[in-house]
Amino acid sequence: MILLVRVMLIVLGISCTGIGTSYSAPVVSAPTAPSPSPSISPSPSPTPSFQATKSILDQAYAAAKNRDWKKAAKDFESARVEKPLDYRGLLALAFAYRQLEECPKAIGPLKEMQQRANRKSLNPKEKKLIRHGLFLLARCYARGNDAGRALYILNGYLLDPRKFTSELRQSLHLIEFGGLRTQSDFHDYEKAARKALSKIGASDEAPSSLEANDGVGGGGSLWDETKQPSGSTGGSGF
Repeated sequence: MILLVRVMLIVLGISCTGIGTSYSAPVVSAPTAPSPSPSISPSPSPTPSFQATKSILDQAYAAAKNRDWKKAAKDFESARVEKPLDYRGLLALAFAYRQLEECPKAIGPLKEMQQRANRKSLNPKEKKLIRHGLFLLARCYARGNDAGRALYILNGYLLDPRKFTSELRQSLHLIEFGGLRTQSDFHDYEKAARKALSKIGASDEAPSSLEANDGVGGGGSLWDETKQPSGSTGGSGF
């Protein structure tokens, strides 16, 4: 990435007015009325559109928390029409589609997350959301039997097995990857993942927090800010 640095030169000029030597009678100006005090405009109130979008988002998160995935997906999509969703909203929308067994619809929001993240720096919370989103994307690719794209993501975790222990362990047990286990390329990945985990002294057994039906994992539901586990680490995925 090329950084463009703009240097701004600020020139301070002082102009002097000449003083004449000839004398002229002083001119007395008529008094002027004092200038009215500048009025302070009140801060603009949120627009009805903004308030409506926030209300729909609140409903969407409430529906997701209650596992009403159909309503959650519908409300997130409605809010998305008015204003782009942030990382948290995109992840929640994608997870709702995954729970509805509509993984093809989840891929769009998840890809948007990754593309947007590549164009900006991320804070720790955003990094965690992006990390979960990437693993969910691999799961959705696998659900659609797109072994090539799923393995592209999974093989990336082998580059740093200590950091991505959670993803590696889950990939060996989550139901989404079951359809790929008969393929030779995925079989090679499984062997490499188990070897990498063994090398760092990590178990290749299913994580105790893994839920077979929704795979929330140890990281908790990141879109649900009311139930963040203390000290949780990213990477478990949804």
